Amino acid sequence: MYKLEISKIALQDYVDARFTPASSADADVTAGDALNNADNATIDYDKIAADAADIHNSSLAAFDRIVNSLKVLDSNRAWFTERIVSPSGYIAIPAHVDNATRIKLLELGSEYFDAASEAENYLFKAAKILQGTMANSAALALIAEVHRLTHQEGEVGDLLRDLQSKGHLEAIVNLDNNAHPFWLTGSSGIGFGTDEEKEALVDQATAELHEAMKPYQRATAALTLARFFKKETDESGRLLYRCYFFNTSEFRPIREVEISNNMHFFASALLTSFDNTVSKYQQAEKNLLETIKALPAANKNAQEDAQD
Repeated sequence: MYKLEISKIALQDYVDARFTPASSADADVTAGDALNNADNATIDYDKIAADAADIHNSSLAAFDRIVNSLKVLDSNRAWFTERIVSPSGYIAIPAHVDNATRIKLLELGSEYFDAASEAENYLFKAAKILQGTMANSAALALIAEVHRLTHQEGEVGDLLRDLQSKGHLEAIVNLDNNAHPFWLTGSSGIGFGTDEEKEALVDQATAELHEAMKPYQRATAALTLARFFKKETDESGRLLYRCYFFNTSEFRPIREVEISNNMHFFASALLTSFDNTVSKYQQAEKNLLETIKALPAANKNAQEDAQD
């Protein structure tokens, strides 16, 4: 037996994460973006990046704990089914247990299995919301960094703006690269091997993108493709391809993506604050365990396992 450590759910650190305020109502990221230098100064790229990474990392940690909690719940439920009482009403306790105790085990067992199913559904729902938040956080970081790169001064910024204005600046999400799944390319406008100087400038921008996207590895990149960019998946939820190209001139505005990210944050916060499903499950499990520990000495093995 294992203790399910998910009081108020494993989202607590996530709820403590900072709310991400929208940085600028004018923060558009399309190729037609007419922001001048003064407007761009209102976009705090560092804060956007820090807040997106903070919410992503908190969500990822909470998601990992939920996955572990689901494993514990499933293991405990299997133990009760095999050693004590099953959902169908079969009691594995020896026959010399009195009838009143058997009735109590059946009642508490029914309450436990119902609570376990509700807790499991709740955890799956929480995990799904967290996945959406991770996907939106990565998308926000990607879109904000591309916006920063295309609005910077110098040769790199000049080239990226020119490529983007012609629809030739693309972001690549490559799931075969775990450490750096996010890339930039201008090959459709530059051509392969035709202008090494321009290719070097795009490579320089890609290196900066890699640095900005460090918190977001392959698993999050896949979530971003499926949940944010709505790329098609098969029946098992797997993406159909390993590599995807996106025209950066078609990216959604920073402001819009920030609002979407905040909505996911609040959905998880509300789910955490107003639901006692896990507490009900823990109480049902506790009630059943206490009854098992009070069984006659003849059931010593079940008692010892329950104690463990």
